[in-house]
Amino acid sequence: MINIKLSIPYGLILCTTTQDIIRLPRIFSFLQKPLAQFVSVVRAPKSKEGYASIGGGSPLRRMTDAQA
Repeated sequence: MINIKLSIPYGLILCTTTQDIIRLPRIFSFLQKPLAQFVSVVRAPKSKEGYASIGGGSPLRRMTDAQA
């Protein structure tokens, strides 16, 4: 299983750096990565708590592994 302490902030950074999730005006595009890092740091504790409450990992990962 993936180490939650490492994967949640990294996953949040990946999600929030994409402009499909947070789209800043072109003039502020240089703030995309710092904003993503800030969001990931702020959200990580709550995300860890949520994953812990459902067994410590993504249920989609378990389903995908079971199908393989």
